[in-house]
Amino acid sequence: MIPVSKEPSHHIRFDNGRVRVYNVRVPAGKWTEFHEHTWDNFFVFIIPTTQDYEFSDGRKGTREVKAGDVGFSSTATGPYTHRVTPRSEPLHVIDIEILNNAKLGSDSAAKRPESFKIVLENLRGRAYDLLLKPGQSTSLFTRAPNTGIFVVLGGRVSETPEGKAPRLWDSEPGDFRWSDLPERLTLTNNSPQDERFVEIELF
Repeated sequence: MIPVSKEPSHHIRFDNGRVRVYNVRVPAGKWTEFHEHTWDNFFVFIIPTTQDYEFSDGRKGTREVKAGDVGFSSTATGPYTHRVTPRSEPLHVIDIEILNNAKLGSDSAAKRPESFKIVLENLRGRAYDLLLKPGQSTSLFTRAPNTGIFVVLGGRVSETPEGKAPRLWDSEPGDFRWSDLPERLTLTNNSPQDERFVEIELF
């Protein structure tokens, strides 16, 4: 058994001392090593697959996942150790650990427009799914501090902070960004195809 940070399929993409983000890629038919998760973590599936999993205590199972599915694993009762394998399609997951299980933000974040669909909410955070058609924009909304932004379908999006010039973000599926500070802004899809994001506000 090894810590998740040493598991060969888990590649650290971001670490600011408060959260750590892993890009996880596992080929079809290959098992990860048994690895221990010490902190609460949210994770976003980037591509659909069938996943088998096994815990060190013998529990095991299978689940079907879709692109954009969001999950959460708690360590409230202690660390857990598991391994996973995808069947016919590779596994691509972006995982964000809340280091030291610290409280990061506020559980009273501003309400977002209806275009943001709440897909998971608990005491540690709130996850939104956002799909933008070509040329579509959100209305003005507040992005809370300590928010992770996960790309499911990439392209070019313009973010326009209130009273400021737009900024462009070219992205690919699996890209990740972290936002430390609250911000009022709109998002516009500048691509000829759909763009999809998951945003997770950490509490």
